[in-house]
Amino acid sequence: MTQAQDRLHQLYAEDSAMPLVLEEYLVGQEASVMAFFADDRLVILPLSQDYKRRFSGDAGPNTGGMGAISPAPQFTSEEQAAAKRLMQATVTGMMTDDMRGCGVIYMGLIFTAAGPKILEYNMRLGDPETQVLLPQIQEDLYTVLTTLMAGETPRITLNGRYYLTLVMVHPQYPGATDRAVRVKIPEPKDLTSDIWLPAAVDVDEAHLLTSAGGRVVDVVGCGATLRDAQLVAEQLADQYAGELAYRRDIGYHAFHMEHA
Repeated sequence: MTQAQDRLHQLYAEDSAMPLVLEEYLVGQEASVMAFFADDRLVILPLSQDYKRRFSGDAGPNTGGMGAISPAPQFTSEEQAAAKRLMQATVTGMMTDDMRGCGVIYMGLIFTAAGPKILEYNMRLGDPETQVLLPQIQEDLYTVLTTLMAGETPRITLNGRYYLTLVMVHPQYPGATDRAVRVKIPEPKDLTSDIWLPAAVDVDEAHLLTSAGGRVVDVVGCGATLRDAQLVAEQLADQYAGELAYRRDIGYHAFHMEHA
């Protein structure tokens, strides 16, 4: 604290009108909380966790997301309940401020020793969290949303499975991708089962090539445990990656807790 105060005095001595932003350094695990809402009615989805750093061990620059897991078993029932309370309080506050609406709320949290702290809000489903959240819902998504819009609060049933997605990226990502890379064409069964999800591909004659985006294809693993889901996702990635790069440690926070 003394060092920070000394630095502030130094900066203001140089320019008394200098704009400064002070941020609190937070330590803990992050989680994504998403909900469908219409006014004060909510359908809160399970906690998920995404991995934004480019390289294993959370090294390298931040990206749009290199993978995600859900459910995230490292978070306790108390932490999950706290996340739901914050989401409910958010919607209640919006109604109090006459900010009526409908859509999706994305809340980024970090669970610290002092409790959960809100990092950010977005009004959209997260990517790549969407790929590990929506498959858990057994009801037809259209029915869930139309029921919510009709003034009722639908109940959703989760299938009890674990999901892990790996994002396969251009080898130059997140830098400029100045050359196209061949993308392996998936087996028909992998297309129809929604476990190979392209995001940035072009068709060139009989081949698939990377397009302008750096994140190219997601592969989604599902299993009775998170380890099972990881094995499925890595087998798919090994089969389809080619020159594309991906992280092999997605979900490691949860796996570490298994051995804690």
